[in-house]
Amino acid sequence: MALKSWQHSEQIQWMWKANENVFDLTQEAEWTMYTDVENQIIEQAYQKRMPEALLDQYHVNFEHLMQISNKDERQQRPVKRVAVDTSQQMLRKERFLAKPLTPSKPFSDSDQLDFLLATQKHFNISSDWDENEEEVRMLVDKAAEGILIEGKLLGKQRQGEWMAE
Repeated sequence: MALKSWQHSEQIQWMWKANENVFDLTQEAEWTMYTDVENQIIEQAYQKRMPEALLDQYHVNFEHLMQISNKDERQQRPVKRVAVDTSQQMLRKERFLAKPLTPSKPFSDSDQLDFLLATQKHFNISSDWDENEEEVRMLVDKAAEGILIEGKLLGKQRQGEWMAE
Protein backbone atom coordinates (compact mmCIF):
# COMPACT_ATOMS: atom_id res chain seq x y z
CA MET A 1 0.00 0.00 0.00
CA ALA A 2 1.41 3.38 -1.02
CA LEU A 3 1.58 6.10 1.56
CA LYS A 4 -0.14 9.33 0.68
CA SER A 5 2.44 12.07 0.39
CA TRP A 6 1.59 15.49 1.72
CA GLN A 7 2.49 18.30 -0.58
CA HIS A 8 3.81 21.34 1.18
CA SER A 9 3.82 24.60 -0.63
CA GLU A 10 4.95 27.96 0.56
CA GLN A 11 3.23 31.29 0.37
CA ILE A 12 4.80 34.67 1.00
CA GLN A 13 3.45 36.61 3.97
CA TRP A 14 4.42 40.18 4.81
CA MET A 15 4.36 41.25 8.46
CA TRP A 16 4.87 44.45 10.42
CA LYS A 17 6.42 44.77 13.86
CA ALA A 18 3.61 45.47 16.31
CA ASN A 19 5.55 46.27 19.50
CA GLU A 20 4.74 49.57 21.19
CA ASN A 21 8.37 50.64 20.85
CA VAL A 22 9.46 48.93 17.65
CA PHE A 23 13.11 49.91 18.05
CA ASP A 24 13.51 48.56 21.61
CA LEU A 25 15.64 45.47 21.02
CA THR A 26 15.19 44.25 24.62
CA GLN A 27 11.53 43.40 23.90
CA GLU A 28 10.57 40.20 22.15
CA ALA A 29 9.40 41.08 18.64
CA GLU A 30 5.66 40.83 18.01
CA TRP A 31 4.83 40.52 14.32
CA THR A 32 1.38 41.07 12.80
CA MET A 33 0.40 39.84 9.35
CA TYR A 34 -0.98 42.22 6.78
CA THR A 35 -4.47 41.43 5.47
CA ASP A 36 -4.55 39.12 2.47
CA VAL A 37 -5.31 42.00 0.09
CA GLU A 38 -2.56 44.21 1.55
CA ASN A 39 -0.20 41.23 1.35
CA GLN A 40 -0.99 40.78 -2.35
CA ILE A 41 -0.50 44.50 -3.05
CA ILE A 42 2.87 44.48 -1.27
CA GLU A 43 4.08 41.25 -2.88
CA GLN A 44 3.08 42.36 -6.38
CA ALA A 45 5.02 45.61 -5.96
CA TYR A 46 7.98 43.64 -4.56
CA GLN A 47 7.95 41.20 -7.50
CA LYS A 48 7.85 44.12 -9.95
CA ARG A 49 10.95 45.50 -8.19
CA MET A 50 9.18 48.73 -7.33
CA PRO A 51 10.82 50.84 -4.60
CA GLU A 52 7.68 50.74 -2.46
CA ALA A 53 4.11 49.48 -2.15
CA LEU A 54 1.38 52.03 -1.51
CA LEU A 55 -1.37 51.00 0.93
CA ASP A 56 -4.28 53.05 2.29
CA GLN A 57 -2.66 54.24 5.52
CA TYR A 58 0.98 53.36 4.90
CA HIS A 59 3.58 52.64 2.27
CA VAL A 60 6.16 49.89 2.52
CA ASN A 61 9.71 50.87 1.59
CA PHE A 62 11.52 47.78 0.29
CA GLU A 63 15.04 49.18 0.51
CA HIS A 64 14.76 49.85 4.24
CA LEU A 65 12.06 47.23 4.96
CA MET A 66 9.93 49.85 6.71
CA GLN A 67 6.23 50.58 6.89
CA ILE A 68 5.87 54.37 6.82
CA SER A 69 2.72 56.35 7.59
CA ASN A 70 1.29 58.24 4.62
CA LYS A 71 0.38 61.10 7.00
CA ASP A 72 3.52 61.30 9.15
CA GLU A 73 6.86 60.07 7.76
CA ARG A 74 8.20 59.82 11.33
CA GLN A 75 5.80 56.96 12.11
CA GLN A 76 7.73 53.94 10.92
CA ARG A 77 7.74 50.23 11.70
CA PRO A 78 9.97 47.42 10.46
CA VAL A 79 8.44 44.89 8.09
CA LYS A 80 9.55 41.44 7.04
CA ARG A 81 8.81 38.99 4.26
CA VAL A 82 8.51 35.34 5.27
CA ALA A 83 7.62 32.08 3.55
CA VAL A 84 4.66 30.37 5.24
CA ASP A 85 3.76 26.69 4.90
CA THR A 86 0.31 26.70 3.25
CA SER A 87 -0.54 23.24 4.58
CA GLN A 88 -1.38 25.10 7.78
CA GLN A 89 -4.23 27.14 6.32
CA MET A 90 -5.22 30.22 8.27
CA LEU A 91 -8.64 31.83 8.30
CA ARG A 92 -8.78 35.37 7.05
CA LYS A 93 -9.16 37.26 10.33
CA GLU A 94 -10.36 40.40 8.62
CA ARG A 95 -13.41 38.54 7.29
CA PHE A 96 -14.60 38.10 10.83
CA LEU A 97 -13.42 41.37 12.34
CA ALA A 98 -14.37 43.95 9.73
CA LYS A 99 -17.11 46.37 10.68
CA PRO A 100 -20.08 45.71 8.41
CA LEU A 101 -21.50 48.56 6.34
CA THR A 102 -25.20 49.26 6.59
CA PRO A 103 -26.54 50.27 3.18
CA SER A 104 -28.04 53.76 2.92
CA LYS A 105 -31.05 52.30 1.12
CA PRO A 106 -32.22 48.71 0.74
CA PHE A 107 -31.47 46.89 -2.48
CA SER A 108 -35.09 45.76 -2.66
CA ASP A 109 -38.26 46.80 -0.87
CA SER A 110 -39.66 43.29 -0.94
CA ASP A 111 -38.48 40.77 1.61
CA GLN A 112 -39.92 38.01 -0.58
CA LEU A 113 -37.69 38.73 -3.57
CA ASP A 114 -34.47 36.77 -3.55
CA PHE A 115 -31.19 38.44 -4.43
CA LEU A 116 -30.92 37.23 -8.03
CA LEU A 117 -34.45 38.26 -8.97
CA ALA A 118 -33.96 41.64 -7.33
CA THR A 119 -30.70 42.10 -9.22
CA GLN A 120 -32.36 41.11 -12.48
CA LYS A 121 -35.19 43.58 -11.89
CA HIS A 122 -32.93 46.40 -10.65
CA PHE A 123 -30.67 46.29 -13.71
CA ASN A 124 -33.46 45.34 -16.15
CA ILE A 125 -31.64 42.28 -17.46
CA SER A 126 -33.08 39.31 -19.31
CA SER A 127 -33.65 35.90 -17.77
CA ASP A 128 -30.92 34.43 -20.00
CA TRP A 129 -28.37 37.01 -18.83
CA ASP A 130 -25.66 34.38 -18.38
CA GLU A 131 -25.68 33.78 -22.15
CA ASN A 132 -25.43 37.48 -22.97
CA GLU A 133 -21.80 38.62 -22.77
CA GLU A 134 -22.77 42.30 -22.64
CA GLU A 135 -25.08 41.79 -19.63
CA VAL A 136 -22.48 39.67 -17.82
CA ARG A 137 -19.86 42.39 -18.39
CA MET A 138 -22.32 45.03 -17.07
CA LEU A 139 -22.95 42.97 -13.90
CA VAL A 140 -19.22 42.51 -13.30
CA ASP A 141 -18.66 46.25 -13.81
CA LYS A 142 -21.46 47.08 -11.34
CA ALA A 143 -19.99 44.66 -8.79
CA ALA A 144 -16.57 46.31 -9.21
CA GLU A 145 -18.16 49.76 -8.76
CA GLY A 146 -19.78 48.55 -5.53
CA ILE A 147 -16.45 47.25 -4.25
CA LEU A 148 -14.85 50.64 -5.00
CA ILE A 149 -17.63 52.50 -3.18
CA GLU A 150 -17.48 50.26 -0.10
CA GLY A 151 -13.68 50.37 -0.04
CA LYS A 152 -13.78 54.16 -0.03
CA LEU A 153 -16.47 54.24 2.71
CA LEU A 154 -14.31 51.96 4.87
CA GLY A 155 -11.18 54.05 4.32
CA LYS A 156 -9.67 51.19 2.30
CA GLN A 157 -9.75 52.74 -1.17
CA ARG A 158 -6.54 51.11 -2.41
CA GLN A 159 -7.69 47.68 -1.26
CA GLY A 160 -11.02 48.27 -3.01
CA GLU A 161 -9.21 49.29 -6.20
CA TRP A 162 -7.05 46.17 -6.04
CA MET A 163 -10.09 43.92 -5.52
CA ALA A 164 -12.06 45.62 -8.31
CA GLU A 165 -9.24 44.96 -10.76
